[in-house]
Amino acid sequence: MLFLVEGLKLFRSALLQARPWKRKSPLPPLVRIRRFLDKEQSVFLDIAAEEISARSDVVRGCLLTRDCEEDRLLSGHEPFCVAAGWQEKDVFYQRLWAEAAAVDSRLSLEKTVYGKRLDNRSDMRFYASELEILNQKISGSPYGCPFDIDWIRTGKRELFLNFGAKCRFTSALSKKEQESLAAVWGYMFFEGAAFISFWRGVLADVKGRVAFPDFDCVCNADWALKNFAAEYIRGRVLPRRKIEFRLERALKLLRHYCPDINPFDFWKNYLDTLLPKEIGVGGQKSLLANLSRNGVVTPPAKKLRFPAAADLVYLLDSRRHKNDPRFRKSGVLYWGPLLLVIYLLFKYF
Repeated sequence: MLFLVEGLKLFRSALLQARPWKRKSPLPPLVRIRRFLDKEQSVFLDIAAEEISARSDVVRGCLLTRDCEEDRLLSGHEPFCVAAGWQEKDVFYQRLWAEAAAVDSRLSLEKTVYGKRLDNRSDMRFYASELEILNQKISGSPYGCPFDIDWIRTGKRELFLNFGAKCRFTSALSKKEQESLAAVWGYMFFEGAAFISFWRGVLADVKGRVAFPDFDCVCNADWALKNFAAEYIRGRVLPRRKIEFRLERALKLLRHYCPDINPFDFWKNYLDTLLPKEIGVGGQKSLLANLSRNGVVTPPAKKLRFPAAADLVYLLDSRRHKNDPRFRKSGVLYWGPLLLVIYLLFKYF
């Protein structure tokens, strides 16, 4: 795994000592990463690898996937997931990562997301609550596979789910299931205003419907992020914010799970009705076009006419008010009667 740390500043001094012990491997980098994570069995290392793989500028475009090796026929009689235990090696990896993140700010794990994920992996009741939130986001899609949480048997260590008949957990989807995956993910993102950045396999039933029983966490998607997704799919922008990097990884993962189709073709209705990112001259035209397409009558805007610049030069003269007769001193014919009125008011009232 030396190739992963060669570009990090923290390990520069140790590279000279490590290189003599380097053993070349014919396996692709992604396979080596998976085998290393499977061997270590560290909850912190798993979450850290998944979080950092979201930063394409750090991993240089390498997409981390944790596909199922074989289909798993699900049954409600056995737990779907078991909580991960904290080990002594997790403390070591956490300290090591803190030192690396202190040197390179791109590697810092987002505290809110990481803490949330660590709690979900340590207590299945927390993860079950997150799973219910996700199910609510996709419940309105006809392509979503229905299932619910067995709260009676679910506890801190084990998660039990209730499935339909012949549901399987898989990474190899048929073309129909790929189309359902694209439709469900698009509905969750554009209609539910939420998205998931990483998932390990997909739940599929005999009708070709899909769901996500194993994912990282639910993230919110505002209009700015939806517009970024539209521009990114069209190849016009690159991610800059942390949330945009997470979304980019999700879109790449969606392509990975849908090799036989273009998943973004199923989002045409959503992408064509998004509001412009900035309401400028072009944005106003796009906004008016969207309003007109949806039946809103918009009168044409009046053209603004500006006078010649020479006609506005007088505004720069700060002394022009002194020449205005309205600001001149008034004579006795003005303030004389005024004083008389004031005297009468004080005397008789």
